[in-house]
Amino acid sequence: MEPVVDYNREPLLVYPDLVWYGMVDKSYVVEVHRLDQALAEKLQIQQESYDPAYQGVLCIFEQNGDKQLLYFDKVILAYGAPFGPDTGDVAMWQEKVVNFIDNILPTASES
Repeated sequence: MEPVVDYNREPLLVYPDLVWYGMVDKSYVVEVHRLDQALAEKLQIQQESYDPAYQGVLCIFEQNGDKQLLYFDKVILAYGAPFGPDTGDVAMWQEKVVNFIDNILPTASES
């Protein structure tokens, strides 16, 4: 899996399953996708039994090099995010991203 947004091109295109995206420290691309069956199979994760409109996956990729997927986590999309993400969801995702980059990634690269 690779990020769907090309951050080196303007304008950004609209992707229907992309709920939120950003870049951190010009080194990491962060995306939240709706978790459909195809993506669940690709990432080998199980969809929950509740409405799939409320399910997403947070992905962190390297920006440089091969854009490797470094981390992913299932997330809930409040209200199904029909017009974009809820601010509370974004705050939670940002916290997860910062925790991964500041605390988990350095530990993983040391081993």
